[in-house]
Amino acid sequence: MENVILSYIPKINLDDTYQQEDQIARRIKESLSTVMAKFGYSIDINEARREKVATEARAEANKITLVCQAEAEAEAKALAGQGVARERKANGLRDSVLNFEGGVQGVDPHEVMALLMMTQYFDALRDIGAQCH
Repeated sequence: MENVILSYIPKINLDDTYQQEDQIARRIKESLSTVMAKFGYSIDINEARREKVATEARAEANKITLVCQAEAEAEAKALAGQGVARERKANGLRDSVLNFEGGVQGVDPHEVMALLMMTQYFDALRDIGAQCH
């Protein structure tokens, strides 16, 4: 086995060594089968078992890829939804300011915005105070 490995591996680079694992195993099997046949022994390498393990590894890699893609799509949809919600909130605020102006004579948009900002400020203080207790 050692002679087969030492004669084959120096001819290929390290990355190819892992990719050509099956070819290396076949060469070892052929060499050992020839030698052991002289003594009446038969060597059997379970290629089906290795293929099963490789298939499972490929399936797991595909699963990980699909899960990552699904997570990325879900995050993108969530962010898009947040953007739509912010846009609707801004449009609702604009409509509220326009309705307030129309309902109360002599009020300009700056005064309405100042009133809204003060209301949000007091709401924030109330929420902060509730968390401290």
